[in-house]
Amino acid sequence: MTARGFSLGVVADDLTGANATGVGLAALGMEVWSVLDPGAVSELSGPAQALMGVTESRAIPPDEAASRVRAATEGLLAAGATTFGKRIDSTLRGNLGAELEAMLAVLDGAGHPHLALVVPAYPASGRVVAGGYLLVHGVPVQETGAGRDPSAPVRKSQAAQVLAEQTRLPMELVELDRVMQGPEAVRHALHEATRRGRRVVVVDATTDAHIETIARAAVALPQPVLSVDPGPFTTALARVRLEQASLLRELAAEGPEPAATPALGPYLAGAVGSVTDLSLRQVAAAAKAGVIEPISVPLAEWDLAAVPSDESLPQAAARVLEAALTSLRAGRRPVLVTHAPGAPLLPPHAARSVARVVGALVAALARAAAAQGTPLGGLYLSGGDITVATCRALGSAALRLEAQVEPLVALARLDGGPHAGLVLVTKGGLVGDDQALVRAMEALACRVAQASQGYGAPASPSMGATGSLVPPLGWA
Repeated sequence: MTARGFSLGVVADDLTGANATGVGLAALGMEVWSVLDPGAVSELSGPAQALMGVTESRAIPPDEAASRVRAATEGLLAAGATTFGKRIDSTLRGNLGAELEAMLAVLDGAGHPHLALVVPAYPASGRVVAGGYLLVHGVPVQETGAGRDPSAPVRKSQAAQVLAEQTRLPMELVELDRVMQGPEAVRHALHEATRRGRRVVVVDATTDAHIETIARAAVALPQPVLSVDPGPFTTALARVRLEQASLLRELAAEGPEPAATPALGPYLAGAVGSVTDLSLRQVAAAAKAGVIEPISVPLAEWDLAAVPSDESLPQAAARVLEAALTSLRAGRRPVLVTHAPGAPLLPPHAARSVARVVGALVAALARAAAAQGTPLGGLYLSGGDITVATCRALGSAALRLEAQVEPLVALARLDGGPHAGLVLVTKGGLVGDDQALVRAMEALACRVAQASQGYGAPASPSMGATGSLVPPLGWA
């Protein structure tokens, strides 16, 4: 089906981040999808008002990342997008400068030069920006787990400095005192910045009210704005535009039911590919609470390079698979865990192979679980690479985004393929507190139980609901 009514296109370097931003838009009543391949747009099972184009480019060389972003932006333009966003990591990891240059260049070439408005704050998740510095729960971001990321560490906490090291685009900072003066003061500052030839403006914000102020200032500018943020600013900008177009409505119902699949069932499983200390604490807390049964995946003992395709697995993986199947037969929730406390980290260049093998293992588990009479209805997936690889291995290149479980934790459904309708909860590795996995599994169990009674059942009040009451957008 074509993406009828599609207007907002967001390019994201990571699937879990794309989902986190997308569920904020879904809460406004928009039909939102994350797509792994541009070709997946024509195969969506319903109309789209926002598409999250995923490039998987956070930890690859800048030139390759730029190439992927150019292709994704061109794909969104071809699909009919008229309003654009660039989703960035909430801790400033990745190829921010190269990707921003690439996206602006494509929009320029299409005759739509944009001002890139960078608002890295995510107050609900403890991320605030003051004086240009990104603080995570009061700590400079370079001193958090993001500074120790094995694939894409953050070396600076000043957002403009992070960007300036990666791009020569002219930029400046609008500080908090100006934001607190209100939308007109911010609009004037942004107008003056563009008059001086700035293509990028970084803006402070420490509360959601500040982000709302920036959004109202942005829509008053004569030139189009590219939202560059981890989600809240893109959502606030969409909300203001919907209000101005008299399209914002209360959410009351879910969208159409996807095609029924006999492989779906009430059982839950998952995989944690993140190696952060926070992720390991979350696994330990969930195991202690009896919410999951961790199943260790001894990747360091496997010859990952010898795995030729997603259809093949190391012979030793049979033991992991059988342990997970035994857990399901006992009525537990197996979660594959790729790293253990104190274990040496695999080299960063192994990340793609690790993701491919774990994704294939989860897909094999889904097939075997159905065959033994314990069909899966939901999966918990932590880590962007693992999440992408799992979706591909399950035969789906698109996810329909439903609801926010909590900040930066998304609930979605696979669209297309033999496991269409499978419920997913996705989360990044540096997200949440020690109890986040416990709450995520509770939300997943709730949604799967509702789905087993009929897809049209209302979502849990703690998660919110999604629907499709907003007419097709036509933002200029």
